[in-house]
Amino acid sequence: MLAVAGLLLLSFGVSAILSDPVAGAPDISTPAPRLQSGGPAAEVAGSPSPTGSGRMGGQVARPPRPGSGILPARLRLPRQHVTATTVPMGVDASGALDLPADPHVVGWWSGGALPGSTAGSVVIAGHVDEVSRGRGALAALLDISVDDPVEVTGQQGTVLQYRVTARHTLPKSQLPRRAFQADGPPVLTLVTCGGPYDRSRHHYRDNVVVTAAPVTDEGDRQ
Repeated sequence: MLAVAGLLLLSFGVSAILSDPVAGAPDISTPAPRLQSGGPAAEVAGSPSPTGSGRMGGQVARPPRPGSGILPARLRLPRQHVTATTVPMGVDASGALDLPADPHVVGWWSGGALPGSTAGSVVIAGHVDEVSRGRGALAALLDISVDDPVEVTGQQGTVLQYRVTARHTLPKSQLPRRAFQADGPPVLTLVTCGGPYDRSRHHYRDNVVVTAAPVTDEGDRQ
């Protein structure tokens, strides 16, 4: 059964083409705490979500919450025709994020920045796929491009607009610390698994990390 599962998941574990960062994109080349999958899909940090969890291992420091913002309820990738419910994740004692078990639901790291905050990284992560449920919402990150729009909707209906500035596929041991930064320019960081699927260890080799900057005016929306 595990062999069959590996074959199913392998079809979704395609290495993403690295996009060159544009001016103003955060530096995501800095080595970071190791995130290591213990299951068949993405993994990144926190307490169990209402929908269940799938651990994404690593030693991720919990930053102070910077500025004000909105509590996210939904993530939308318009060009990829993806909309996903968003639930909070918290950091547990081992420093790991617990992702929603359902790959169609994504988790927002509640220890990081709120969407709409004036500083820091808003981290949203989810499984790329799952044996019984197929492709996850964030499998779309394998096809996302620089300048693609991203929307985060708050619990009160406020919609925040972002635009993709970079996409990288990185070994799990190199997830950048700046993806979890508490200060610096506001940025949205989306994370899922990618790269080859290791059938002997039952997880993907890499993380796909997408950064997006807030849209600040109507001109940026064009």
